[in-house]
Amino acid sequence: ADGKWACYSIHYESGNDTLIVSTTDGMKNFKYTNGRYSTFSGSKWFAYINNKNKLVLLSLVSGKEQHLENVLRFEFSEDGKNLITISRKKAGLHQINWINLQNNSVTKWNDVSSFSFNTNRTALAYTVEKDSTSELIIMPINASNNVPDNLFLEGKISTIVWQNNSKSIVFDLLSEKEEMRKL
Repeated sequence: ADGKWACYSIHYESGNDTLIVSTTDGMKNFKYTNGRYSTFSGSKWFAYINNKNKLVLLSLVSGKEQHLENVLRFEFSEDGKNLITISRKKAGLHQINWINLQNNSVTKWNDVSSFSFNTNRTALAYTVEKDSTSELIIMPINASNNVPDNLFLEGKISTIVWQNNSKSIVFDLLSEKEEMRKL
């Protein structure tokens, strides 16, 4: 955000590509083999996932790294104070980890079947399946207000899509009654 850091990749025929994170003045460099899906969060954090689904979180201030296993996807909150990771737990179900980057506290949600971040990364919509009921949770992602809105629906929710302005969502809901009609 302040133009003091840059990231680029070097691709090799051998496949051992290198992801390089460097200050724009060239004074600090970090090299990572097989890095992909990388992004900055302001001028404090950098993260990427390697080819073994390990997330590496680098503090651009201290140079210290944290490693998280089995991460499929991640997003920084718009304000840069939180990191949200998605991990596969069992067939069709995921775990969401909400990491407060200021105090390293972690909040976890299990048995998540579908999820979607809004366009500006200020909210996350996800579903938790229990028997024939889906719970749709819309979680604000910022440091001052993380109280979710919950909606309980009969059936299974999939394919959550946010409106471009991040003010509403649409999703598919398949109830058992509809399944029976289709048979």
